[in-house]
Amino acid sequence: MTDSRAAFLAEVPKTSVRLGARIVDAFVIFALWLPAFGGGLYEVMMSDRLWMNWAYLVYFVSVPFFYEGLCLWFFGATLGKWVFFLKVVPFRQVERPLNISESFTRSLAFQLSFFFSYAVQAFAFFRYDRTHLADWIAGTRVISMKHRRALPVRLHWVIGSVLILFFAWEGWRSAHDR
Repeated sequence: MTDSRAAFLAEVPKTSVRLGARIVDAFVIFALWLPAFGGGLYEVMMSDRLWMNWAYLVYFVSVPFFYEGLCLWFFGATLGKWVFFLKVVPFRQVERPLNISESFTRSLAFQLSFFFSYAVQAFAFFRYDRTHLADWIAGTRVISMKHRRALPVRLHWVIGSVLILFFAWEGWRSAHDR
């Protein structure tokens, strides 16, 4: 393995570290959603039919988008990534900070990936650099600022295959249940 390839792979964070960062970010987003839960729940409970005000829907959709986009633009990392010493950088120029278009493109691509039932994100298990759909579209990647790999990155064929099949089946099932 060449030195440049080894340096590139040394920056690739472990999958478990990225998952931990995503869990922390999910808790932060949930905390940001809490103010709207009271009013939205009250409207649903007091109505004779199940509906939600458009303002609540826009709020619930825009909070994760702006949280990730603004954090990446200003700091290069969300709170979860910061806790786990991860940073989002441009794919080819790791020393340059993200610009506004890269930050919000990555955030938008990640938020819209639920249309594909997250199956396309499971393809990251088949890549050495662990990039997924949002990274491909925005031209970014996640690097580790502290944790260096002792062993080279392994492809997780079984985990990736199971996740792709599960998410694809779940998306197909939910689409046909309606």
